[in-house]
Amino acid sequence: MKRLLTAAMVLTLAAGSALIAAAVLLLCCGCGTVGGWLQSVDEDQVRDLWAEYQRLRDIQSGEIELPVVPANTNVAAVLQDQRAEFLYDNAGVRCMNMAYLGATPDYVESLLDRMQAGGCNVVWIFAENERDGSPLPTTIYADNKFGQVVHADRVKHVRSVLERCRARGLAVVLWLTADDGGAVTSASRERMLFHVGACVENLGDLVDEYVAGLEADEDARRNHMQAMIAECKRLAPDKRCGVHLGSDHWEPAVSWGADVLYYQFGFGQSAQKCAAEADAVICKLNGRAAFVAAEYHKSSDSKEARAIGAAVKALGDSVQGTGNGR
Repeated sequence: MKRLLTAAMVLTLAAGSALIAAAVLLLCCGCGTVGGWLQSVDEDQVRDLWAEYQRLRDIQSGEIELPVVPANTNVAAVLQDQRAEFLYDNAGVRCMNMAYLGATPDYVESLLDRMQAGGCNVVWIFAENERDGSPLPTTIYADNKFGQVVHADRVKHVRSVLERCRARGLAVVLWLTADDGGAVTSASRERMLFHVGACVENLGDLVDEYVAGLEADEDARRNHMQAMIAECKRLAPDKRCGVHLGSDHWEPAVSWGADVLYYQFGFGQSAQKCAAEADAVICKLNGRAAFVAAEYHKSSDSKEARAIGAAVKALGDSVQGTGNGR
């Protein structure tokens, strides 16, 4: 993604515009033949300014791209205290569908504005989603054929969304699969592992942590999760790979070898009940997987969601994140 021009760069562009004529006069005629106010200007300085003006103009036009700024210089600390929005507006907005194929820059930026206004420091985002909520679909594959031919333009699209997240200083947790049917939930082991590799290869430099699947124990993906998690950890050994399960479930996170359990409480529970449930699950995990309180409300930025997040986070460092900003 092209980074926004800094204030200094904008000023340079403005100054360059004002001195274009002066630069041309100096280069063509020399200092002695222009007005007195130019006679004190060093010719080399003007040449340098003109060159810088051209470079910045090319950046602005897209002919030159600046490198993407890393999400955070202390991403490990962010991942141990995640603050991410899961759902908005009574589940009418699925935050994780941010990279769907029709997503425009304005759409992405508006969601990121809302997230950061709520205190988020990380974005949870799907790499593949056929049927879970809307808008749809999110995919990196040609003809929406999961686990087959990677489509360069679709990869570029998803990368552009991840780059926008990182340019704002947000960490990125990439959720490899969604649920609710389709080719994803019925895919073979071979295609599931291909998908893991395709995501790591094409998106991995913009990702800080992976989640193998949303509600991954509720369909046939359960047969491949252990292999997917192992493959992800093999290909990206410096990053954690977690999993999200059905409501109240935790055991598969351990048996599948996940580094993190993104826990689902179910909706309509009180803050006190969620806190007690989280405490019990953390005790059962016994350090075998980290715990993130991921899903508990259909409007992540509501007062009720914030109350639940605060109550669970009050358990201490054993809670490595909540499904709302703080």
